[in-house]
Amino acid sequence: MKNHYIAFCRFLISAWIGGAILFVISLVKVITNEKLSSDIRDVIALINFPIFYIYGFVLVTVCFMMSTRVVKHYEVGKIRLKCFQILLFCSLLVMALDYFLVYTPMRQMIIDSKWGARPDNFQLYHKISMYVSAAHLNLSFIAAILICWPRKLPEKWY
Repeated sequence: MKNHYIAFCRFLISAWIGGAILFVISLVKVITNEKLSSDIRDVIALINFPIFYIYGFVLVTVCFMMSTRVVKHYEVGKIRLKCFQILLFCSLLVMALDYFLVYTPMRQMIIDSKWGARPDNFQLYHKISMYVSAAHLNLSFIAAILICWPRKLPEKWY
């Protein structure tokens, strides 16, 4: 059964990283499209970013929960497994802080501006959000490398 948990952890963390990168690339392309009015771009951002956070919270939380079911695994090793769990927990923590302390105030600024000019500190919040999102994605990426990398490389590569 341990093999199933490891396989699901590998799938979930990879799905989160791939989905997040695809989401950010496609949403940034739409939001920066000058052919769309700023009102439409705001609505698109307000609709889509909660999906990004829900997707991340669900996948990383389930991955973390499954990893706690594995005490020891021959292919991963105990130390790597613990590091994986710590990185996932840190990623969840950073993601939660990003959502509640950065994204939620930004969302409120968009709503309060009634689709007009944003407050002066909106750009600061946006930059912080980009850096914090990159941080929790990098934590997840490092965790994915730890859980996916084989313990021993094959002797022959064909």
